Amino acid sequence: MPGFRGIKAIVDFNNCTLQNLLSHAERLRKESNLRIHIIRVIREDNRLHAWVRIAGSKSAMRKLLQKIAKTRESYYTIIGETYGGTIVYITVPSKRCGRSTSCPLASPSPRIIPISTVIQDGKMKALVVASSKKSLDALAKKGFQLEVIVGDHESQQSLTNRQEEILMKAFMIGYYSYPRNADLKDLAKATGLSLSTVAELIRKAEMKLIKRFLLEELLIAYIRRDSDGSRERIEDNSC
Repeated sequence: MPGFRGIKAIVDFNNCTLQNLLSHAERLRKESNLRIHIIRVIREDNRLHAWVRIAGSKSAMRKLLQKIAKTRESYYTIIGETYGGTIVYITVPSKRCGRSTSCPLASPSPRIIPISTVIQDGKMKALVVASSKKSLDALAKKGFQLEVIVGDHESQQSLTNRQEEILMKAFMIGYYSYPRNADLKDLAKATGLSLSTVAELIRKAEMKLIKRFLLEELLIAYIRRDSDGSRERIEDNSC
Protein backbone atom coordinates (compact mmCIF):
# COMPACT_ATOMS: atom_id res chain seq x y z
CA MET A 1 0.00 0.00 0.00
CA PRO A 2 2.56 2.59 -1.01
CA GLY A 3 1.56 6.07 0.13
CA PHE A 4 -1.89 4.96 1.34
CA ARG A 5 -3.32 7.23 4.00
CA GLY A 6 -6.37 6.53 6.08
CA ILE A 7 -7.83 5.50 9.42
CA LYS A 8 -7.08 2.23 11.18
CA ALA A 9 -10.06 0.52 12.82
CA ILE A 10 -10.97 -2.81 14.41
CA VAL A 11 -13.96 -4.44 12.69
CA ASP A 12 -16.02 -7.25 14.23
CA PHE A 13 -17.35 -9.58 11.53
CA ASN A 14 -20.34 -10.85 13.51
CA ASN A 15 -22.30 -13.72 11.92
CA CYS A 16 -19.60 -14.26 9.32
CA THR A 17 -19.45 -17.62 7.55
CA LEU A 18 -15.77 -18.09 8.27
CA GLN A 19 -16.21 -16.87 11.81
CA ASN A 20 -18.91 -19.44 12.53
CA LEU A 21 -16.78 -22.19 11.04
CA LEU A 22 -13.53 -21.25 12.74
CA SER A 23 -14.90 -20.13 16.10
CA HIS A 24 -14.91 -23.81 17.07
CA ALA A 25 -11.23 -23.15 17.70
CA GLU A 26 -12.12 -20.87 20.60
CA ARG A 27 -13.37 -23.82 22.64
CA LEU A 28 -10.11 -25.57 21.94
CA ARG A 29 -7.96 -22.47 22.45
CA LYS A 30 -8.37 -22.39 26.23
CA GLU A 31 -6.91 -25.87 26.45
CA SER A 32 -4.31 -25.68 23.72
CA ASN A 33 -3.65 -22.00 22.96
CA LEU A 34 -4.84 -22.58 19.39
CA ARG A 35 -4.49 -19.38 17.37
CA ILE A 36 -5.90 -18.56 13.94
CA HIS A 37 -4.68 -15.76 11.71
CA ILE A 38 -6.58 -15.31 8.42
CA ILE A 39 -4.10 -14.44 5.70
CA ARG A 40 -6.33 -13.90 2.68
CA VAL A 41 -9.96 -14.32 1.62
CA ILE A 42 -11.39 -14.12 -1.90
CA ARG A 43 -14.91 -14.66 -3.27
CA GLU A 44 -15.11 -16.66 -6.48
CA ASP A 45 -17.69 -18.95 -8.09
CA ASN A 46 -20.15 -18.43 -5.24
CA ARG A 47 -17.62 -19.64 -2.70
CA LEU A 48 -15.33 -18.05 -0.15
CA HIS A 49 -11.71 -19.19 -0.38
CA ALA A 50 -9.57 -18.54 2.69
CA TRP A 51 -5.93 -19.12 3.53
CA VAL A 52 -5.34 -19.25 7.28
CA ARG A 53 -2.38 -19.79 9.58
CA ILE A 54 -3.12 -22.07 12.53
CA ALA A 55 -0.71 -22.35 15.45
CA GLY A 56 -0.89 -24.31 18.68
CA SER A 57 -1.64 -27.88 19.66
CA LYS A 58 -1.54 -30.31 16.72
CA SER A 59 -4.30 -32.43 18.25
CA ALA A 60 -6.52 -29.37 18.68
CA MET A 61 -5.86 -28.36 15.08
CA ARG A 62 -6.86 -31.84 13.90
CA LYS A 63 -10.13 -31.53 15.83
CA LEU A 64 -10.80 -28.19 14.21
CA LEU A 65 -10.10 -29.54 10.72
CA GLN A 66 -12.35 -32.54 11.42
CA LYS A 67 -15.09 -30.07 12.34
CA ILE A 68 -14.60 -28.27 9.02
CA ALA A 69 -14.60 -31.56 7.09
CA LYS A 70 -17.94 -32.53 8.67
CA THR A 71 -19.53 -29.17 7.82
CA ARG A 72 -21.70 -29.37 4.71
CA GLU A 73 -20.08 -28.03 1.52
CA SER A 74 -16.93 -26.99 3.41
CA TYR A 75 -13.49 -28.32 2.55
CA TYR A 76 -9.87 -27.82 3.58
CA THR A 77 -6.37 -28.61 2.34
CA ILE A 78 -3.17 -28.37 4.37
CA ILE A 79 -0.72 -26.28 2.34
CA GLY A 80 2.33 -26.68 4.54
CA GLU A 81 4.29 -25.49 7.56
CA THR A 82 5.66 -21.98 8.01
CA TYR A 83 7.42 -19.99 10.75
CA GLY A 84 4.17 -19.18 12.55
CA GLY A 85 2.20 -22.41 12.19
CA THR A 86 0.37 -24.49 9.59
CA ILE A 87 -1.05 -22.86 6.46
CA VAL A 88 -4.48 -24.28 5.61
CA TYR A 89 -6.70 -23.52 2.61
CA ILE A 90 -10.42 -23.54 3.44
CA THR A 91 -13.37 -23.06 1.09
CA VAL A 92 -17.03 -22.59 2.07
CA PRO A 93 -20.18 -21.58 0.12
CA SER A 94 -20.62 -17.81 0.10
CA LYS A 95 -24.42 -18.20 0.10
CA ARG A 96 -24.20 -18.71 3.84
CA CYS A 97 -22.98 -15.15 4.17
CA GLY A 98 -25.40 -12.65 2.69
CA ARG A 99 -22.82 -9.85 3.01
CA SER A 100 -20.02 -11.57 1.13
CA THR A 101 -20.36 -9.20 -1.84
CA SER A 102 -19.64 -6.23 0.42
CA CYS A 103 -17.20 -7.94 2.78
CA PRO A 104 -13.85 -6.08 2.89
CA LEU A 105 -12.12 -9.43 3.37
CA ALA A 106 -13.75 -11.28 0.46
CA SER A 107 -14.22 -8.25 -1.79
CA PRO A 108 -11.65 -5.63 -0.76
CA SER A 109 -11.93 -2.17 -2.25
CA PRO A 110 -9.51 0.76 -2.48
CA ARG A 111 -11.52 2.43 0.29
CA ILE A 112 -11.31 -0.40 2.84
CA ILE A 113 -8.11 -2.49 3.00
CA PRO A 114 -7.83 -5.37 5.51
CA ILE A 115 -4.39 -5.71 7.13
CA SER A 116 -4.72 -8.41 9.78
CA THR A 117 -7.55 -10.77 10.74
CA VAL A 118 -7.81 -13.19 13.69
CA ILE A 119 -10.37 -15.33 15.48
CA GLN A 120 -10.68 -14.15 19.09
CA ASP A 121 -13.35 -14.84 21.72
CA GLY A 122 -15.42 -16.69 19.13
CA LYS A 123 -15.46 -13.65 16.86
CA MET A 124 -13.55 -12.67 13.78
CA LYS A 125 -11.83 -9.33 14.20
CA ALA A 126 -9.95 -7.47 11.51
CA LEU A 127 -7.63 -4.50 11.53
CA VAL A 128 -8.53 -2.45 8.46
CA VAL A 129 -7.41 0.81 6.94
CA ALA A 130 -10.20 3.00 5.57
CA SER A 131 -9.70 5.95 3.25
CA SER A 132 -12.04 8.07 5.39
CA LYS A 133 -14.50 8.04 8.28
CA LYS A 134 -17.26 8.03 5.66
CA SER A 135 -15.98 4.69 4.35
CA LEU A 136 -16.11 3.24 7.88
CA ASP A 137 -19.66 4.53 8.34
CA ALA A 138 -20.69 2.85 5.08
CA LEU A 139 -19.19 -0.40 6.34
CA ALA A 140 -21.17 -0.10 9.58
CA LYS A 141 -24.40 0.43 7.64
CA LYS A 142 -23.83 -2.90 5.91
CA GLY A 143 -23.89 -4.66 9.28
CA PHE A 144 -20.22 -4.80 10.19
CA GLN A 145 -19.55 -3.66 13.74
CA LEU A 146 -16.82 -1.06 14.25
CA GLU A 147 -15.37 -2.07 17.58
CA VAL A 148 -12.86 0.75 17.97
CA ILE A 149 -11.09 3.29 15.82
CA VAL A 150 -7.37 2.86 16.46
CA GLY A 151 -5.86 5.93 14.82
CA ASP A 152 -4.44 7.47 11.67
CA HIS A 153 -2.40 5.45 9.23
CA GLU A 154 0.10 6.35 6.56
CA SER A 155 1.75 3.50 4.73
CA GLN A 156 5.31 3.78 3.55
CA GLN A 157 6.05 0.08 3.63
CA SER A 158 7.07 -0.56 0.01
CA LEU A 159 10.73 -1.05 -0.72
CA THR A 160 12.38 1.19 -3.30
CA ASN A 161 14.09 -0.39 -6.30
CA ARG A 162 17.52 0.29 -4.77
CA GLN A 163 16.47 -1.28 -1.47
CA GLU A 164 15.20 -4.38 -3.27
CA GLU A 165 18.46 -4.64 -5.20
CA ILE A 166 20.64 -4.27 -2.11
CA LEU A 167 18.69 -6.95 -0.22
CA MET A 168 18.91 -9.35 -3.16
CA LYS A 169 22.64 -8.77 -3.55
CA ALA A 170 23.17 -9.17 0.20
CA PHE A 171 21.34 -12.48 0.14
CA MET A 172 23.24 -13.76 -2.88
CA ILE A 173 26.71 -13.06 -1.48
CA GLY A 174 25.95 -14.59 1.91
CA TYR A 175 25.35 -11.51 4.05
CA TYR A 176 22.37 -13.26 5.67
CA SER A 177 24.01 -16.68 5.91
CA TYR A 178 24.86 -18.26 9.23
CA PRO A 179 27.72 -18.09 9.76
CA ARG A 180 27.83 -14.88 7.74
CA ASN A 181 29.91 -15.16 4.56
CA ALA A 182 30.02 -11.44 3.75
CA ASP A 183 29.92 -8.12 5.58
CA LEU A 184 28.99 -4.56 4.63
CA LYS A 185 32.40 -3.99 3.05
CA ASP A 186 31.87 -6.99 0.79
CA LEU A 187 28.40 -5.74 -0.06
CA ALA A 188 29.74 -2.29 -0.93
CA LYS A 189 32.36 -3.85 -3.19
CA ALA A 190 29.78 -6.09 -4.88
CA THR A 191 27.44 -3.19 -5.60
CA GLY A 192 29.99 -0.48 -6.35
CA LEU A 193 28.44 1.77 -3.73
CA SER A 194 30.04 3.49 -0.78
CA LEU A 195 30.01 1.80 2.60
CA SER A 196 27.78 4.51 4.10
CA THR A 197 25.27 4.26 1.23
CA VAL A 198 25.07 0.48 1.52
CA ALA A 199 24.60 0.67 5.29
CA GLU A 200 21.78 3.20 4.93
CA LEU A 201 19.99 1.28 2.17
CA ILE A 202 20.07 -2.07 3.92
CA ARG A 203 19.10 -0.64 7.31
CA LYS A 204 16.07 1.18 5.88
CA ALA A 205 15.02 -1.85 3.85
CA GLU A 206 15.27 -4.15 6.87
CA MET A 207 13.31 -1.70 9.00
CA LYS A 208 10.46 -1.62 6.48
CA LEU A 209 10.29 -5.40 6.35
CA ILE A 210 10.34 -5.68 10.15
CA LYS A 211 7.55 -3.12 10.46
CA ARG A 212 5.51 -4.98 7.86
CA PHE A 213 5.89 -8.23 9.81
CA LEU A 214 4.98 -6.60 13.11
CA LEU A 215 1.96 -4.95 11.50
CA GLU A 216 0.58 -8.39 10.67
CA GLU A 217 0.60 -9.21 14.38
CA LEU A 218 -0.64 -5.79 15.51
CA LEU A 219 -4.25 -6.87 15.85
CA ILE A 220 -3.34 -9.85 18.02
CA ALA A 221 -1.20 -7.61 20.23
CA TYR A 222 -4.04 -5.10 20.51
CA ILE A 223 -6.60 -7.70 21.52
CA ARG A 224 -4.34 -9.20 24.18
CA ARG A 225 -3.52 -5.74 25.50
CA ASP A 226 -7.25 -5.06 25.74
CA SER A 227 -8.21 -8.38 27.31
CA ASP A 228 -9.27 -6.69 30.57
CA GLY A 229 -12.20 -5.08 28.75
CA SER A 230 -10.83 -1.55 28.70
CA ARG A 231 -10.51 0.48 25.52
CA GLU A 232 -7.15 2.06 24.90
CA ARG A 233 -6.14 4.10 21.85
CA ILE A 234 -2.98 2.86 20.18
CA GLU A 235 -0.66 5.51 18.85
CA ASP A 236 1.31 4.10 15.94
CA ASN A 237 3.20 6.69 13.93
CA SER A 238 5.73 4.25 12.53
CA CYS A 239 3.77 3.27 9.42
